[in-house]
Amino acid sequence: MGHRMNWYWIIGIAIALALIYRLISEKPKSVAYEIGRRINVKPHFIENMITAMGSKRGLMFVDQMSRGGDEFIEKGVYTFIVFEISKNDHAENIKWWKSRLKESGFDPQMNAERAEVAFTYLKDAGADHSQIPNFINVYNSIS
Repeated sequence: MGHRMNWYWIIGIAIALALIYRLISEKPKSVAYEIGRRINVKPHFIENMITAMGSKRGLMFVDQMSRGGDEFIEKGVYTFIVFEISKNDHAENIKWWKSRLKESGFDPQMNAERAEVAFTYLKDAGADHSQIPNFINVYNSIS
C-alpha cells in the first residue's frame, strides 16, 4: 500500500508542476500571439525576443503588453521590429519590415518614443540607448 501511495504523490506533484508551468507561460504566449497576429508573424519569433530580453525585462514587457489595449500592443510591435532590425540592419531587411508594418496598418516610420520604449526593453539583448538617434536616422532614411 505504501508503495502505491508514493506513485500518487509523484503523479500529483507532476500534475501540479504542469499546471504551474502552464499558468506561468500563458501570459507570454498570449502576448506573443497578439503581437504576432497584428503583424502576421508566427508567435514563436516574438517569444524568442521576450527570452532575449532577459527575465527581468521580459517579465516587465509581458506584464505591460498583457494589460491590453492597442497602445500597448503597438509598443510591442515596434519593439519586435527594432529587435529584428538589430539582428540584421541590412537595407533590404529594413524595407521588408517597414512594408510589413504598412500592410498591417501601422506607421512604418520610427520616432523617438517608439525607439526609446524598444531600446529600454531590449537593453539586456544588447540595445544601447546612445544608438537611438543613429538607429532612427538609418531606419527612416530607407524606403
